[in-house]
Amino acid sequence: MVHRNSYSLPRINTLGEVKLSPIYLTDDVFKKIDPSTKVCESTDEQVNDTTDFVKVRFVFLILGMLGIAILFIVRVNLSVAIVAMVNNTALNELEILTMETDAGTDYVDLDVCQRVENISGLAVEDGEFTWSEETQGFILSGYFYGYAVGQLPGGILAERYGGKLMFGLGTFISALLTVVSPFAIWVSEELFFALRLLEGLAGSVTFPAIQYMISNWAPPDERSKFSMIFSGGYLGIVTCMPLSGLLCSWEVAGGWPMVFYVFGAVGCAWYLPWLYFVHETPADHPRISREERRYIEHCIGPGNSDSNAALSTLPYVAAGIFGLICSPALDFFTTRGYVSRMNGFRILLAIASFGPAITLIIIPLVGCRNTLIIFLLTLNGPCLGAQYTGIFTNLLDLAPNFSGTMLGISNTFCNGAGILAPVAVGFLTNNNQTRSQWNIVFYISATISMLSYLVYLILCQSTEQSWNSPCAQNELVTVSSASTLARTEEEVDGYRNQGFEKEECK
Repeated sequence: MVHRNSYSLPRINTLGEVKLSPIYLTDDVFKKIDPSTKVCESTDEQVNDTTDFVKVRFVFLILGMLGIAILFIVRVNLSVAIVAMVNNTALNELEILTMETDAGTDYVDLDVCQRVENISGLAVEDGEFTWSEETQGFILSGYFYGYAVGQLPGGILAERYGGKLMFGLGTFISALLTVVSPFAIWVSEELFFALRLLEGLAGSVTFPAIQYMISNWAPPDERSKFSMIFSGGYLGIVTCMPLSGLLCSWEVAGGWPMVFYVFGAVGCAWYLPWLYFVHETPADHPRISREERRYIEHCIGPGNSDSNAALSTLPYVAAGIFGLICSPALDFFTTRGYVSRMNGFRILLAIASFGPAITLIIIPLVGCRNTLIIFLLTLNGPCLGAQYTGIFTNLLDLAPNFSGTMLGISNTFCNGAGILAPVAVGFLTNNNQTRSQWNIVFYISATISMLSYLVYLILCQSTEQSWNSPCAQNELVTVSSASTLARTEEEVDGYRNQGFEKEECK
């Protein structure tokens, strides 16, 4: 990449005379001169970034990651707590199914894997609610009804009222509703379902809102790094599952209600530093350094809107670690030309789609070998870790000005699985917890995963779309006209000064 700015550097001719002549400097030369000098990918300008140890945009990254972690915690904590809430003995849901034969002997169903009891060392007691499998699936899906409905409005609201307000308020309301969940549960399961629906509705605005804020704070060459924010989801799950199991075993406040009290309170407390440290744009931030603000604004423009529980944690640990690796890896390979940005997205999404599909196909073949199944599910985790880096960075590249709305649209469709999956699994396995029935669940899931990638492979793009910037087409025409009339780059600059510059978008 060559810059239009010329600099006088010494050149030695064949007679040993030293002369000064203008030459053009490349990106590599700038980096050698001043490590803090960076070249904005979108403007081809060299700008000094701040040398502060703590950069304001990375404070936003960390708090955004913690916010996503809290959202995932309040989403999945019910999946762990419900085990302690339901009276499994009363529902006769033991996985060792026997029946009395005419000869008076017990018949053991070989199509059912025996449960490995109490591997965590925690006491397992029956809860107080007699919810059937179908009722449990219905309650678990409540969050996703609200979450899916609010995705598109969430993106529009973020672009209208600001990502800071919508993300912070959505997270706070979700956490507050989590605190009052036990009271709704004790009243009726219908009221609890309605509360979970409202919780999902509050959480639905958060992903489009944080995507919108990333387009304001992340320079183009750091977008993959900022996609690490979404790895906070795995951090939340890794934290939630073992702690939820521990809280359920306590006798304080009845055990399982502590899952809702503790995590909900943490989410409410997170809202305070979010309000103080995070601001909508670099121009709005009162404590940002002049160098960092100038660097961001030059690159993207000011205000531019571009136990069982412990074992279940293993895939998400692997996913979180791999997700943190994928973000800088994508930047490394694309900036050095080893792979195009589009092919980088294709590779990441292929890992995210075919990896889980393969493991889900293998699981039915290994029978009841618990250790091997856990190993396969752990391998599934890194595959999912590639998902957020590929999807969210791709959306930012396509249309940073409408990134919130685009994420809202995509999440509206993808979260349909959150509604259908618990209901479908409950329907397929209700009163029939056998290997053959679960194999059907695994095969259906694997098929959906592979087909979704084929659709992405056919339709995917990585270049910024023309509708993202209404003035983009006019700019191309005027610059092209100037280039046709000019013979040298200096002449092109001259024509620009005479009026070929693009008009500012109104």
